[in-house]
Amino acid sequence: MLFFLLISNEHISLSMQALAKNCVALQVLNLGWCERITDAGVVGLASWCSDIRNIDLCGCVNITGKQQSGL
Repeated sequence: MLFFLLISNEHISLSMQALAKNCVALQVLNLGWCERITDAGVVGLASWCSDIRNIDLCGCVNITGKQQSGL
């Protein structure tokens, strides 16, 4: 069981893909202040992790909410 994961801002796309494909039972994720996270990354994560209940996006300046329909 994964309890803590640090995602580097430098490799955010690869990290998000790996997280989505390998942690499909993920329910809670804190991405606070990951400034390179985008709407597409969050929607992609949600499409693989159907059990997700809560995502903290505080300080994620590239989240626009334009793709919320995918969540």
